[in-house]
Amino acid sequence: QEGTMSLWNGNMAVCVRVVPYSAVQYVSYDFAKSVIYSRDSHKVTASQRILSGSCAGVSAVLCTYPLDLVRVRLACQRPRLSADGLRITMRYSGILDCLTKIYVKEGGVRALY
Repeated sequence: QEGTMSLWNGNMAVCVRVVPYSAVQYVSYDFAKSVIYSRDSHKVTASQRILSGSCAGVSAVLCTYPLDLVRVRLACQRPRLSADGLRITMRYSGILDCLTKIYVKEGGVRALY
């Protein structure tokens, strides 16, 4: 019913999410590295790298999860008839509209997570 263009619903949210996710991941990896690695040793163990990478991944996901939520909401929304029954509308018109409606109507920052 929605056509092939509906396959792209939520794709822009994915594109917007990639840059901040990568930026947070790289910065937090460097920070975790500086905290975890011992200053005296030049040899880095595998467990230290895994721990640094895990910290970086968790912090990146925590920072960008709201955009992932928006992606899912935009991809899963269905068209519906307007109140007058004359036109088809969508629940969210875009990324900012979706973020705003979730924040205002569903409970603030907690609703984004």
